[in-house]
Amino acid sequence: MLFADQALEELLAGLPQEDRWRTPRASANPWPLLFVARELCAQGRGEQAVPLLRQVAELPMAETRVRLWAWGALRGLGARPEAGRAREVLGVVVELPLALGVDTLAAYRDGTARYLNQGGSLSIQDGAEPAAVRRVERLLDLAEGLAGSMPLAARRPPPKARVRFSLLTRVGILCSEEPLSRAGTEESFLCAVFKSAAAVMASVIRAERAD
Repeated sequence: MLFADQALEELLAGLPQEDRWRTPRASANPWPLLFVARELCAQGRGEQAVPLLRQVAELPMAETRVRLWAWGALRGLGARPEAGRAREVLGVVVELPLALGVDTLAAYRDGTARYLNQGGSLSIQDGAEPAAVRRVERLLDLAEGLAGSMPLAARRPPPKARVRFSLLTRVGILCSEEPLSRAGTEESFLCAVFKSAAAVMASVIRAERAD
């Protein structure tokens, strides 16, 4: 769920039944719209799902991950974002391979962040603390400067001894990798993003311990 790239069928399968039958309307709740869009797609009426998905993708108060899910569904139906907004960074995922697994940080444009450590424990930053939100915003702003030069790529496990950077955008996931020994040095073009991600990760961990 960190990459927000699941298909609607997978995403909605585990949600409560009561959300499924609410009347879809323009509101802060995108889930009824997503359920209807999924049903339309299942019936071969994808063209009717497109405006509903675009509505979700542009809901200003919707969670960033929800907007990314909507864009994933739109791309699957052949819809494309405006050229000027296609590579706007809505989220950053940094995967750091360690001895026992992978530490993963995901940060989103709404100021939220998630940290999944190599042992499988998940910590969540809800975007309520202003200083923490500013750290996330700085990370995404730094990543924005790299989006134009990073290629689209399918998500896959990072190779050993390399850090994987994934930028979540309307057009898909943009990826780049650096050797672990190099990622945090001035030699790497991703150095500033790596250090900013480390600051966000430390913030999420501190907040978790404080609770």
